Amino acid sequence: DAESAAGLANLLACAARRARGERLVQPEGAPRPYTKAQRESHERAREAFTQSAMRSLPAALRKWRSDEAVVAPLLETARHLRLEHYSLRHKEKEFDELAAVVTDIFRAHSGRRTLDACAAALHHFSTEGSESIREMAKRRVDSTYAETAEKLRAASAEVAEAGKKKNAKKGSSSSSQRLARSLSAAAEEEDGAQFKARVELTRLNALLSLMPPPSGPNTSVAARDLFDDLVTVVADAAEARALAHRD
Repeated sequence: DAESAAGLANLLACAARRARGERLVQPEGAPRPYTKAQRESHERAREAFTQSAMRSLPAALRKWRSDEAVVAPLLETARHLRLEHYSLRHKEKEFDELAAVVTDIFRAHSGRRTLDACAAALHHFSTEGSESIREMAKRRVDSTYAETAEKLRAASAEVAEAGKKKNAKKGSSSSSQRLARSLSAAAEEEDGAQFKARVELTRLNALLSLMPPPSGPNTSVAARDLFDDLVTVVADAAEARALAHRD
């Protein structure tokens, strides 16, 4: 069941971290460096994990993509893959499919652990491995940035429009009962738009914490103007807060 799958996925995430030599519990004082034998053991464990995950991870992510409790720890294992294996085995297509699954999950969820795990995986994909692997990953990162920036711009416009409608209704001369219903509907519309904007801001936060936004002649307008849009969001939020206190 889902509860057992979540437990196993978290266990796998811990095992993958151990395979990289990460300490799950920090010891008191300065940690002792690993010996050569221990480092070689970690490399063998990471190698074994990579060979197994190349076969099973994409299918597991697709199966559990709707369950954040399972998919988040599964995603956390992706940053431990040895990406050179995709090039050595001529499995670039399989790698691109894995990157596509990660970006699809990123767009489907809003939980912080899942978003951070997706961003960490995409960062790993775009900075490790062969040049062809990094280029494929960079295209996925750029398209994810572009879509998120465009969704934020649209959500911000919805918030502004909903706020205008609500303020217009406040000045209406309708009967008090009718005005109350109208204001309630306008407030719900504004809340929905604000929720969309918060989700996109959370997604952008996860991306920006590890990777710069794309640049270059082929960059979408929304991605290129990303920081201008963020400043606008902050300014609008400050103005809305000031108006609320004034009311």
